[in-house]
Amino acid sequence: MATGSGKSSANKRIPSAADYTRALRSLVPLPPIYVAMMQSHYRAPARTTTAGALAKAMGFKNYGGANLHYGQLAGLLGNQFGWNPHKEDEVKVAVLATAKN
Repeated sequence: MATGSGKSSANKRIPSAADYTRALRSLVPLPPIYVAMMQSHYRAPARTTTAGALAKAMGFKNYGGANLHYGQLAGLLGNQFGWNPHKEDEVKVAVLATAKN
């Protein structure tokens, strides 16, 4: 499902739940780590978690493991939707933040 044709991302259609279902099914069999991460995320209160909490739930040393695996899964899903962030013709924004309680 490719979206848009040279238009800004604001004009592109956001994939529906059904689109995500089809995309995930097309990736079967998913690596067990991806399935376990999505299940852990789903079980989190209000379906909300942090990379640190997800890493802890998955037994990773730190949040980097959660970021790595979720990023890889996001890339696979992006490919299913015809989205490649490296080919987008728009401004990129990066945020680096550290927070302490």
